[in-house]
Amino acid sequence: VLLYPNGQRLGLITDEGEVLNKLKALLVVLYLFNYEAKEKKKMVFLPTWAPDFMDKKFNNLIIKRGKYANFKAKKLKQYDLIATIDGNFAFTEFSLHRDAIYATLKIMEMLSRWNEKLSNISKIVEEFYYHQYKIKCNQEMKGKIMRKFLQIAKDKKSASKKFILQPAHFIK
Repeated sequence: VLLYPNGQRLGLITDEGEVLNKLKALLVVLYLFNYEAKEKKKMVFLPTWAPDFMDKKFNNLIIKRGKYANFKAKKLKQYDLIATIDGNFAFTEFSLHRDAIYATLKIMEMLSRWNEKLSNISKIVEEFYYHQYKIKCNQEMKGKIMRKFLQIAKDKKSASKKFILQPAHFIK
């Protein structure tokens, strides 16, 4: 385990020496926590940008996504694990704050309880490619695009109607 200076963030290295990237480390912890939740489902909060393609594999976890803003302690206590994709984990049985030392102990405890190795769980995690890039766009154009989004999406229900915006709507 790598503990970062602020005491909130950690990095994971398997027993075979593989340094897990941040996303894979999150997925490994979710696999372990899924084992932990076999008897009783556990609530997990992740940021909206955390990968969701593997959620179905965590059938013992109820995963909610959202923004990390304006949280009250009462809301945070609803979750058993609050995590980011940056190596921050808050196991709320201990604290509502990110604590790399407690998270390390909890991860080690789960590995021990389930007689598992980090390398074995790492091998279970499906490999995926994630690429991020930025497109230069001045502030005026961003505003125009956001207004267009709002105009097109007006009166649309996002939960019941799937709706795909085509690039042609914006480039005119």
